[in-house]
Amino acid sequence: MKKFLKRFALLAVLFISLINLTSCYDFYKDFHDAGATIEKTNNYEVLSLDQAKDKINNKETFILVLATSKSSTCVTRISTLQEQATYFDFKGKLYFVDMTDYKDTASGRKNLRESLKIKGYSNNLTGTDAVVVCYTKGEVTIDTSAKLTSDALKFVVNDGASSINYDKLCAYLFNDFVIE
Repeated sequence: MKKFLKRFALLAVLFISLINLTSCYDFYKDFHDAGATIEKTNNYEVLSLDQAKDKINNKETFILVLATSKSSTCVTRISTLQEQATYFDFKGKLYFVDMTDYKDTASGRKNLRESLKIKGYSNNLTGTDAVVVCYTKGEVTIDTSAKLTSDALKFVVNDGASSINYDKLCAYLFNDFVIE
């Protein structure tokens, strides 16, 4: 009977391990299959919402990207950020939170906004465009979901337009934003 229980326990552990391995989010596959021009080795590191909250609560300085592979605009932004990181020889990480499970409901978007201390509107977290948030010692310093008229974004907004110039944003992120 003890042998049976040991074998059963071993099988249960193997089964749970297999489930955990298959349920891991594969950023590269997800975005590459959606059309992103990124290599398997890239600057992105996937975080859960709780892990991102921990970085904020630990007062870390970092760049966070919220996006979903379900949006072609997000896929383009992921590609642009990676291409520019490579161009500027950025050795740091772009932390990534998949917003797919949060974008479709007001409560999900509110959870993202409150958990990540995002200052922008919930409507800007619908997954139609990526959101880039810079944290300095756990405080939001740049939030692309905020009103584009905010002082923090004025240097990356296209002149006379209501959109972020991602080339300007990347030049700032990968040259001037100091990550500890």
